[in-house]
Amino acid sequence: MKFSIMYAQEGDDPNAPIGISLSDSDKTVLARSGSKVATLSGVDSVGVDSLNIGKGQYAAIDTVVQGVITKIYEFAQGRTKLSSA
Repeated sequence: MKFSIMYAQEGDDPNAPIGISLSDSDKTVLARSGSKVATLSGVDSVGVDSLNIGKGQYAAIDTVVQGVITKIYEFAQGRTKLSSA
């Protein structure tokens, strides 16, 4: 006769932070959100090369994903006017 038991639990450990630091403005956004979802843009520049030429240009495009307006970034090769992020 063979008998075995397995117990598994998945969840966040409140005593083990995930290693991110929040700026004062991030904390303000979270505090003001209350019980609502808080979001911040993670958009960052791709920078410039040694000749001060942009490494890439992207256009911010609003699109609808599952009924929610979402901003995507499309590589904009050869475009001169780009949307702001």
